[in-house]
Amino acid sequence: MVILYEPITACSAHICFSWAYAFTQCFLHPGEMPNSGPTEEEDLDVPEPIPHERAVTEVYLHAMTRGAQAGSILVSVLAVPVCWKRGLRGRLLLGRLGQISLVGSVLGGAIMAMGTNQKLKESGAWGAYDRAYRLRNNAGQKTLDALSYTTAAVGLFAGTVLLNKGLYGGLLGASSGLSLGVLEYVGLTMYQNVGLTVYERYSGRAGTHGNLKKD
Repeated sequence: MVILYEPITACSAHICFSWAYAFTQCFLHPGEMPNSGPTEEEDLDVPEPIPHERAVTEVYLHAMTRGAQAGSILVSVLAVPVCWKRGLRGRLLLGRLGQISLVGSVLGGAIMAMGTNQKLKESGAWGAYDRAYRLRNNAGQKTLDALSYTTAAVGLFAGTVLLNKGLYGGLLGASSGLSLGVLEYVGLTMYQNVGLTVYERYSGRAGTHGNLKKD
């Protein structure tokens, strides 16, 4: 069994650094908070169209990423009590969860790819373009994607180099890192909110949370 201690440790170290950085940035740049992007009801005034092929690629990539993350997290959560009951602990548990996580990522990504294909067939070219535009203008989604791909890259490197298991170890590390990107984003948002709350309290700007403007 491949033990994923090194990739998970590397990803966790990266996440902790990211959280600490986000907390300090709340004091340095308190007005820079992610927004939710345009809503479905808003009319979009788009100066330059997104090429159809690129729009479709971006929509597929986003959907498959979310599917891989959801599948990985879901099967891992369901597998924990089973593995625990079988006596797996510590590194052995991490190793088994890494393998299960990879399977969940593949299944989740494939399911979302099929669902996206059907959705785009129904909505046509405009549907792909509209969705791609909204994704590009959703700071929260872009942040989550960036964090997920970064932790996946860290996991890929650690799994390939530190585990010395070649491509298989890299895939296991990347799958774990992709899922940990969600944890990083949740923690990042939490630390930003805590940091802004502290900033508002001690700067005398209470009640302006989420409405601070950058100087």
